[in-house]
Amino acid sequence: MHEEKGLTWSATAYARFNRDAVTEITRALSDTVKLSTKVNLPKDRAAGLEFSAAGKLTPQLGYSLSGNAFWSEIEAGSLVPGVSRST
Repeated sequence: MHEEKGLTWSATAYARFNRDAVTEITRALSDTVKLSTKVNLPKDRAAGLEFSAAGKLTPQLGYSLSGNAFWSEIEAGSLVPGVSRST
């Protein structure tokens, strides 16, 4: 966290690699019926940047802003035939 002239902000970069996780797969059985099931996921990975800022615009008016920009990818070869990865 960094503070300067009434502005407080922070940013955190992250990378995550998982094995043997669980994900949800949804399949359309018909136009009106969908089936959602949980399946084992061999690998997934993600990376991103979380950030936040807060401060005062006037003595009576403050603001707060936060966000997360990220990328996520799963290894889908065992889930969907013919597909190696899905983002």
